[in-house]
Amino acid sequence: MPNSPIRPVVCRDLTTLEDFAVVVELEREIWGPGYDEVVPVPILAVTVLRGGILIGAFEGGRMIALDRKSTRL
Repeated sequence: MPNSPIRPVVCRDLTTLEDFAVVVELEREIWGPGYDEVVPVPILAVTVLRGGILIGAFEGGRMIALDRKSTRL
């Protein structure tokens, strides 16, 4: 789209319960209504607390992508 404004994509660590809830919503949006293996907020919180990495990509304040890496305990 030649006339679309270019909006920067900002990547940042996800660290709050609100961030984790957005991850759950995004996973449901991506995988659709029949997908029931979404990682729940408490598991995301514990994973980050134990050293896991959870990063979100935001465009215009909306999360558009995420990446995660869990550590082995």
